[in-house]
Amino acid sequence: MKKSNIYTIALGVIAVAGIYFFGFEKAAVYRKPYYFAPPEVIKYFAFGYNDIYADLLWVRYIQNADFCRYEQGIPVYDGKTKYKCHKGWAYHMSNAITELAPRFKRPYTLSGVIMGVIMGDKEGTRIILDKAVERFPEDWDVSFHAGHHYLMELNEPRKAADLLLNAAKKGGPLWLYSLSAKLYSESGRLDVAEKMIMKLIEDDPDSSFVRGFKRRLREIRELKAKASN
Repeated sequence: MKKSNIYTIALGVIAVAGIYFFGFEKAAVYRKPYYFAPPEVIKYFAFGYNDIYADLLWVRYIQNADFCRYEQGIPVYDGKTKYKCHKGWAYHMSNAITELAPRFKRPYTLSGVIMGVIMGDKEGTRIILDKAVERFPEDWDVSFHAGHHYLMELNEPRKAADLLLNAAKKGGPLWLYSLSAKLYSESGRLDVAEKMIMKLIEDDPDSSFVRGFKRRLREIRELKAKASN
């Protein structure tokens, strides 16, 4: 056999061995999910296609709406009821979407609920819901979501009472008047939380997030039972 052929075979064996021993690790790295969210300024580069870009981002967002961090494949869990998250990937995605399409209501309410109730992203949820209240001042449902967040996550009963009272005035259920009255006296937090979670389950019983909502509802009812004893 010619030396050139021997060298060729040897190099081939070395190449195959290199791919076998080192290639799998590299391939695993490339298979890891990477999460990138566009910056808020994307609205200035949409060139009139804002709604189309917002729809595309929304389709991507709802696939991993409960994802928090960029650098990890899973959110950080505190072992209790909520994820610990602070303005993570979900927030940046929903923020970009609501900047592209400010009248697209669903990203405000759904992302606010998921970030606030399931993931514990207090600041990200506050920003999104404050934006929603400003852009949908006549929508009672928006004020109701924001009121729940200010009450249960931010512990600001006075602000929550204002939002729930506004929700009642804009066409919400009559019981919102009594709840806002309770909150003005800094009570009734569990009542608001229970009704909020019940509404989420009733609005979309087939949602993939219903299991988390139901778990939260059970915890709230247990707290109410203990408080009444």
